[in-house]
Amino acid sequence: MLEYSAKEILINGDYTCVSVKGNQVYKSNLKGIMPIIGKLREDPSFFEGANLADVVIGKAAAMLLIYGKVGSIYTDLISEHAIEVLKKHLISFEYKKKVPYIMNRSRDGMCPMEQTVLDTEDIEDAYKRLLQKIS
Repeated sequence: MLEYSAKEILINGDYTCVSVKGNQVYKSNLKGIMPIIGKLREDPSFFEGANLADVVIGKAAAMLLIYGKVGSIYTDLISEHAIEVLKKHLISFEYKKKVPYIMNRSRDGMCPMEQTVLDTEDIEDAYKRLLQKIS
């Protein structure tokens, strides 16, 4: 059986988020941080050491993936805030385009999830804030 990377599956498929860990492949079409936070709630160790690809990684998604101990990340679009936190936590990442911050869906301001964790560097705190924000 051929082994595909999360990046290849994301690029060639119609998904928003793909994670590959050994022979486990997780694919999602959910928007925003939902594919990541949903999987973390279901199985907190799922992303540990995994290779993940997502269409957008802002600081919120980055902090959730650090919380989940992800192995590496590929994204089409990343925020400067996400880059900062990923570098600090030594997570390897690759991206196509960098932006100052992730925009909200109406494209008139910052993504509310990125805004929720903007002023924290604490991974546990970020996870709790984001759980609270989506509920």
